[in-house]
Amino acid sequence: MMNRNRLWYRQPAQAWVEALPIGNGRTGGMVFGHITAEKIALNDDTFWSGAPRDGNHPDHQAHLAHIRTLLSNGEYRAAEIYTETHMIESWTQSYLPLGDLIITHHHDDSANDYMRELDLTTATSTTHYINNGVRYQRRAYVSAPDQALFVELNADQYGKLTFSVALQSHYTTATQMVAGRLLLTNAAPLHVEPSYVNDPQPERGLGQGMRGAILVAIAQHDGVVSDDGHTLTLRDATHATLVVTTATSFERFDKPATADAVAHVQQTMDVACAQHHHWERHVADHQTLFQRMTLDLGNSRDDLPTDVRLQRLHSQSDTLVDETLRYHAHDAQLAPVEVPTDDLGLLALLLQMGRYLIIAGSRPGTQATNLQGIWNDNRRPAWSSNYTININTQMNYWAVQTTNLAECQGPLHDLVANLMVDGQRVAASYGCRGWTSHHNTDIWAPANPVKGRALWFMWPFSAAWLSTHLWEHVQFGGDRDFARQQALPALRGAAEFCLDWLQPQPDGTLGTNPSTSPENVFIVPADGQPCGLTISSESDMAMIRHLFDACIKLATMLGEQDAAWVNAIHQALPLLPAPLIDSAGRLKEWRHDLPEAELGHRHISHLYGIYPGDQITPAGTPQLAEAVRASLATRLAHGGGHTGWSAAWVAACYARLHDGDTTVAVLYRLLRDSTYPSLLGAHPPFQIDGSYGAPAAIAELLLQSHTDAIDLLPALPAMWADGSVHGLCARGGVVVDMTWQAGALTQATITARRATTITIRSHTALRTANQATSCNTSGWNVTLNAGESVILHP
Repeated sequence: MMNRNRLWYRQPAQAWVEALPIGNGRTGGMVFGHITAEKIALNDDTFWSGAPRDGNHPDHQAHLAHIRTLLSNGEYRAAEIYTETHMIESWTQSYLPLGDLIITHHHDDSANDYMRELDLTTATSTTHYINNGVRYQRRAYVSAPDQALFVELNADQYGKLTFSVALQSHYTTATQMVAGRLLLTNAAPLHVEPSYVNDPQPERGLGQGMRGAILVAIAQHDGVVSDDGHTLTLRDATHATLVVTTATSFERFDKPATADAVAHVQQTMDVACAQHHHWERHVADHQTLFQRMTLDLGNSRDDLPTDVRLQRLHSQSDTLVDETLRYHAHDAQLAPVEVPTDDLGLLALLLQMGRYLIIAGSRPGTQATNLQGIWNDNRRPAWSSNYTININTQMNYWAVQTTNLAECQGPLHDLVANLMVDGQRVAASYGCRGWTSHHNTDIWAPANPVKGRALWFMWPFSAAWLSTHLWEHVQFGGDRDFARQQALPALRGAAEFCLDWLQPQPDGTLGTNPSTSPENVFIVPADGQPCGLTISSESDMAMIRHLFDACIKLATMLGEQDAAWVNAIHQALPLLPAPLIDSAGRLKEWRHDLPEAELGHRHISHLYGIYPGDQITPAGTPQLAEAVRASLATRLAHGGGHTGWSAAWVAACYARLHDGDTTVAVLYRLLRDSTYPSLLGAHPPFQIDGSYGAPAAIAELLLQSHTDAIDLLPALPAMWADGSVHGLCARGGVVVDMTWQAGALTQATITARRATTITIRSHTALRTANQATSCNTSGWNVTLNAGESVILHP
């Protein structure tokens, strides 16, 4: 049986986005698979421009009061212009490429029987081909146990392996030999302007910022090694292993980067080279995480190269997108999707690729994944390859809990903890308690509004959104120490800021002023001009409701339900305005009657309440759920969902609406229009969030637990008539395995990781072998001890 968790190709990568990603959370590599001159682009997750901020922020209170007065008087454009003049601070910094490893074979460029692949099961990229009768193979992987990148090279004829190794970098570089190893050192700029800023000098302080180092050794070989001071050469060998270590001078987000990068790479190299069985150690570590979950959807064209499988989505039928996703204003449903029925496994591969990228990009002790994960080759990357925390960073971690990779969320928790430091100072600059952050941050964890347009920077609610990820971790894992020591301070601080930010409104509600719906604009009725600043957007309200509800539940869990701050939340919660439905039956994005300027906007922040929030559900709030459906229809009818991450969010919303067929249609459009041959997501350009968001949507089709019950197969698509899934996780601390045939469950096994009481619901009537009580749409309550399972059958 062919390996279904594999990407493979018949030709080398022609561009960086076609290369294959490998990583251990800290060191990242993009493997091109070239024949003569192989290239592996290298990243270190701490190699950024910039330096720690001084923590000083202007006092914004007087300006904020003036903005609130303007908005209360309906002077939207005046408020926006004033905000963009008086509330701006500094840009965030950029995540940068560390360098390139170049392996030059001493043979010509001809090749027969060429193949390159990425095996997701072993986290290994392999290239092999035949040149002049000799079969060559390169096997590349980045080991978490050994904290090093390895390239194992082999020839099947004795003495036919001869190659040279060099290092290069975009930045001021020195290469030298150190004890028989090749060392590259460089330094990042102190400042890089965002790519969308027209600046004649976008990089400043060249060579004065973060210092980086790459060290390469040729180990475990049977040839002859030489060097010319800048290049290593191995001659007349049959096998060899390259060992590559990376480091930077980064120490902490709040300290100058003064660590000794060279000493670090040397020490890591010494430890790695002293070990044996590197690949076996790497695979065992990776599979501890990756093998926890499997998904089988039936037919899968694993015999076809991955790029060909994607191309078939273009050639099968234009109806895949142009008809399936064509909306009319009066439509509430999508037409049935038409896809290659012999390749249902392509979406299973998309899910597993996302899980692979989580493992490769986010490990305990590393930095959180940014807009490009940990992979970037551009010295001035799109949107700085920073942390865009008005959706993108959050989406990076949507699938972590449900797909059984909870510990990979640790770096996000660390980012939140770092943000809280400056976030408290920024909150104070507004005259508020607690902490806040805006739509951008970087490795130095600034929380301030940046420059540019108010529609993106004047949004202080990323703290509220990010904090709920810690609550999710508690719901899935049940760790009370984590709940008290990490989740509680983050959620409480974010809630205290929101309590102070909320302003009494003429209708008796509490509202946000100023307010945006991230990056979207409306038309000002008075002059017909677009504007992004108003009062009480639905996205603000949805995030505050979600945060306040999480705070109450967390406080109750920890015995703090009577604390003064919790009482303040109880008093504010009923004063928050409820979601509204407009005359077209859609969920209103803005509180007031403000015409939309871009009906197909990529952001759908006003739908937060259905996903990732939990306030809107088909059963609990059916009218609001239908309003969400109508909003999605309008967005897509006017070109929305056109980026990878936007499509993933749309798909997740449809899954929460229990509309599996539409979810799948959107996911196939994501594959067709917003996915590179490497299965990396495209905005375009490259952004990794769609690759992370799609698995979350797929998981929601099969299992949902955000209400008061665990729903088995709540949105199973018609085309997934037969299948199985093992290792999905639900809130309440349980792991779920399921098989189904003809669209109906044939078995479900629920295993408790901790003592828990849960309610299980299913559209298929199920029962245990010795239990008369059945599980159906009404629900079945069951109490399990840690390690205990219950097996349900029809």
